[in-house]
Amino acid sequence: MILNLCFKAIKYFVFKNSLKMLLNYTSADDDLKFLFYYFDRSTEFKKGSSLSYGTHAEIDSVLEQLFTLAKEEATPKKIAEFKRMRKAPTAMKVDQNTAVSVLGLCNYINIVKASITTGSLKHREYMENFTRLLDPACNFDPEFFLLDIRAGFIESIEEAEGMDKLYCEKVRSNRDYFICSGLRGVCSKEELLENTFLFLLNIKKAKFKTLESEGMICCTEGEKIEPLKTTKKEGTKLQMGNCVDLFEDVEYGKIDFTKLTYKTIFSKFRVVDHCLTFKGTKVVCDGEFITTKTENGEVR
Repeated sequence: MILNLCFKAIKYFVFKNSLKMLLNYTSADDDLKFLFYYFDRSTEFKKGSSLSYGTHAEIDSVLEQLFTLAKEEATPKKIAEFKRMRKAPTAMKVDQNTAVSVLGLCNYINIVKASITTGSLKHREYMENFTRLLDPACNFDPEFFLLDIRAGFIESIEEAEGMDKLYCEKVRSNRDYFICSGLRGVCSKEELLENTFLFLLNIKKAKFKTLESEGMICCTEGEKIEPLKTTKKEGTKLQMGNCVDLFEDVEYGKIDFTKLTYKTIFSKFRVVDHCLTFKGTKVVCDGEFITTKTENGEVR
């Protein structure tokens, strides 16, 4: 038994020090990306057409390396359960043991992903309980990812007929959107046209008489209202600073932004010392902080 433990220790040491910690991942592998990041912050990630870790290109081999990284035994039963959880995660009892295990974390991150793709908060209590037990150093907050906020380029802008405060904007982001904003009388068309701002894009359509708006421009409100501007390419997703990028290519379910819960989550964005933050952490758009003329203010 002692020899076996020594062998495992040597195997782990060689694995940690001989392979470049690089995960080639596909758009379907956000859960694996999160888990490798969780167990080793030095892991590097490269988006590709196939899944591989180091020299391994099969999913079972990748999972074996993940369990090794987490200092767990990669039994066939555990690997099979991991694959099942990827397809059908379930809200289960949360305790300290599950919160530090590969299977517990796999279930958790796939519950988060399911909440994003369905636009549902039915597992919110489970996510909150699990998140409290996470390693704080990973700086992961599922509430942040429930909102799809991206850079959007305003291609054209018109005044809405019969509605004095409304602009109609054609916005190019990860796709084309028709968006109404109440910035008429606040910003000139010239200030908005052919500029890139942050937009909340996974909300259900809002009706303004005969018009249907597919999203919302994000603004900070201090002494005056200021749209949140970025220099990054349209479609670039807002990300938490100091956290691994996740869910960039997920198909978001539409959320009901009239519900208090989502408005409460959105209200946790604030401008502090001229920088956009979420719960006090600076957010980034492709590595760039979102800076404002406004020193401190709420976001709406």
